[in-house]
Amino acid sequence: MQAIIVFLWAAVCAQPQSAVISSSLPPAPSHQSLSSESFYNSNTVFIDLNSDGLDELVLSDRHSGHVIIYWGTGPDLPPGDTTWLTVSGPSRTGLVRDLNSDTWLDVLTASEGMLHIFWGSSSGFSNTNRTDIPISGSIGHSLSMHHALFGRAPDNNPPGYAELDAASVTILAPAGEVDSNNVITPQVLVANLSPTGNNIPVRMHIGTVYAETVQAFIQPFQAMTVSFPDWNAMPLGTHAVRCSTMLAGDTCNTNDALLDSVTVVGRIDASAISIVAPSGTIDSGLVIAPVCSVANTGTNVESIPVRLKIGSLYTDTVVVSLAPGQDTAVTFRDWTASPVGLHAVRCSTMLAGDEIPGNNIVAGAVIVKPVIDAAAIEILAPSGH
Repeated sequence: MQAIIVFLWAAVCAQPQSAVISSSLPPAPSHQSLSSESFYNSNTVFIDLNSDGLDELVLSDRHSGHVIIYWGTGPDLPPGDTTWLTVSGPSRTGLVRDLNSDTWLDVLTASEGMLHIFWGSSSGFSNTNRTDIPISGSIGHSLSMHHALFGRAPDNNPPGYAELDAASVTILAPAGEVDSNNVITPQVLVANLSPTGNNIPVRMHIGTVYAETVQAFIQPFQAMTVSFPDWNAMPLGTHAVRCSTMLAGDTCNTNDALLDSVTVVGRIDASAISIVAPSGTIDSGLVIAPVCSVANTGTNVESIPVRLKIGSLYTDTVVVSLAPGQDTAVTFRDWTASPVGLHAVRCSTMLAGDEIPGNNIVAGAVIVKPVIDAAAIEILAPSGH
């Protein structure tokens, strides 16, 4: 018997969003009390789930986050004979059919960001015998994704069918804006919507220069994050991102491919990392080569002016050329430790157009101490024999 399926815009057992869900179930309507109009205002399925010749009512309460099954015992559906299934939020039932070819009908529902499959069995349905497949987006998007994943209207697939189907669900990376020259691991969420486990080839394209294929074994009615070889984010601009499943014998090709985009942007940034010398306490008059470390934390090769100051009497600037992500130690002209006392030491990068000035400066201090020393120079007397 095929399911009569109508998608929800106002629930049969609707209650205010702020209502507290009690342990009592809403009253079950009879077949006779549900008109064609009430079907189109409800999310309901009438179908014989347990092969006893009597239809059950599967009803999704979009406010409470529950799917309620009223088990049929005749013309009316008494509220006492029910199974209450819990989902991750307000839901809509989208499909009732034998998904795993075990002769028992299964119930698929959509909620916020999730598809739920409740597996039918000889003992009925339970909250533990289920599979949850994450889907990005709202309930409406999840239902749309459900149709995309399963590829066709439910009444075109009678219970008991078996097919091969792999679906690209969500492109996880790259997405949005990324810095040029960043190393990114492309990832996509792939679902196996077949009643058997399958080794699924998945292909990822980014722009015109990246194309990689990997194999992923995914269990039946499960989703998996599939990772590809790293991509170096270049060149600048917006690039198409396309992911495709290529399962041999796939009977539903409308859900194989996803198309998105990523924008590669440039960034100007240099950072001061540490002061190597001078530091601590040193003797006055000591000659030291000051050293500090800096990095190019931007996305382009840059010539970075680096300035070092010691107290109020020493300043020197050196220009270094660094590739993106490169760091180096910068050596300045010699400094003679003087005068005696505490001196501030400050290293600064001065890259024109630096977009992150908060990492341009690193500061320290050095103490110059006086040298106390006495030396024997010459014996004047006695001398000779």
